[in-house]
Amino acid sequence: MGLVFRQARLLAPRGQDRLEPGDRVLLLGPQEEVARFAARS
Repeated sequence: MGLVFRQARLLAPRGQDRLEPGDRVLLLGPQEEVARFAARS
């Protein structure tokens, strides 16, 4: 599960959404999966 903090808003991303400069991301899930996602950044 992930959430995006953009400016003063909290967004639940959908498939077509893109991260923008300044976005902050919160990922929740099994440690192995979060680590694998973070390694792709």
